[in-house]
Formats: sequence, C-alpha cells, structure tokens
Amino acid sequence: MEQRDAIGYALLTTLVNVILMIVKIVTGIIGNSYALIADGIESASDVLVSLVTWIGFSLSLRPADEGHPYGHGRIESLAGMFSGLALLAQVSYEIIIKKLFSLKRASSRISDNRQPGSSFLAACLS
Repeated sequence: MEQRDAIGYALLTTLVNVILMIVKIVTGIIGNSYALIADGIESASDVLVSLVTWIGFSLSLRPADEGHPYGHGRIESLAGMFSGLALLAQVSYEIIIKKLFSLKRASSRISDNRQPGSSFLAACLS
C-alpha cells in the first residue's frame, strides 16, 4: 500500500504545481505583473520535474520480465538524476543569466566617475 501512496502523492504534487503555475500566470496577466508571469513560467519546470519523478517511480514498480530479470528499479535513479540536473540547470540560469542582465542594467545606471568595480558590486547586492 505504501507504493500506491507514493504514486498518489507524486501525482498530487504534479497537479498542485500545474494549478499553481496556471494561477500565477493568470494572476500576472490580470494584474499586469511581468514578475508573476515569469514566476508562473518558471513553475513549469517544477511541473516537468514532478511529472518525470511520477513517471519514473511508476515505471520502477514494474515486475521483472525477460528483458529486465532484476526488475525496473534503475529507472527511478535515472528520474532522480534528471530531476537533479533540471534543478542545476534552473539554478545556473538564475545565477548566470539573470545576474548578467542585472550587471548590464547596473552598469548603465552608474556614472563614469565611480570605481570600475562598483557596477559589479551593485549587481551582486541587487
């Protein structure tokens, strides 16, 4: 019964993430908030990771067969690896891309009489 509960929780998590994504995007459109729309789109990655986890766990529960005499348990490890790589990609995007744009905006606002490293410091503090 525990395996079915785990599958149910994974499916529930996926559904909650889908609802959260839709609410964020719709609320952002109604409220004209680009930040909320972007957050809703970013929630799509949570939906993808939840789906991969749910599918991976469901497939790992299959019994052994001729092609897989020890069962399908390894697919759960692959799903976990994908989830970790997706999280790493999202964090890398957040750090690299967003901070580079922040650095560009900060350097355009800082006048020429300041220290050369001040734009970097302003981007890191923002």
